[in-house]
Amino acid sequence: MNIVVFECKGEALRAVVLYAQKYRDEFEDLLKKFSQEIFDIVQKTSSNKASDKFVHMAIKYFKTLIL
Repeated sequence: MNIVVFECKGEALRAVVLYAQKYRDEFEDLLKKFSQEIFDIVQKTSSNKASDKFVHMAIKYFKTLIL
């Protein structure tokens, strides 16, 4: 995937992380679906600089869930 796509996905995931942090109770119903989608995308990423932001935000997302 190109850099722009991963930057957009990273920004979208950043918004999801912020929402999940602020509205945790409302987010519970969506938790499984979002988590599976994010995990699937992370598994498909290669180890290049373009995907770093998305992977970083994915880690932050999963960290948010366990805290």
